[in-house]
Amino acid sequence: ANPSFENGLAGWTRTKEMGAAVGCDGGVIPAWGKAMFGWTNYGKGEGSATIVYQTVKVTKGKRYSFSGSVYTDHEGGRSSDQKVRLVVDPTGRARFDDRTKQSSQWYATEGKWCRGSVEFTAKAPTITVGFELEQRWSLDMCSLYADGARLDEIAEEAR
Repeated sequence: ANPSFENGLAGWTRTKEMGAAVGCDGGVIPAWGKAMFGWTNYGKGEGSATIVYQTVKVTKGKRYSFSGSVYTDHEGGRSSDQKVRLVVDPTGRARFDDRTKQSSQWYATEGKWCRGSVEFTAKAPTITVGFELEQRWSLDMCSLYADGARLDEIAEEAR
């Protein structure tokens, strides 16, 4: 529900009170529709991080692909000082600890929208999908955004 944050954070939960559903922000335009999730900080925000997530009904035992658009940019520091990745808890508990969490690689996109994805097998009739955003330092400027969430069932191969 609300995959592109067009209705604000309706249907989404944050692990920490960081980020917001915004339109054009810090010169960044949403990848899909008129809204996106994230933030731009100027000279502040060291250690800022959150996971924005939602729980979705699925068929236990089926394979899925969770994908979304991610964006980072910065002035000062290194590209890895701000990063975004897609995360899944295939058990649906929204714990996001290392025992249950599956994720894409970390993305540092240098001022471009990029599409990322993670494939997994549902271990319960509900799963949790989301975006993890992390800003390591207070840079002159730091932007992190996510948009366009999509969940697709992966068809079984014909035998």
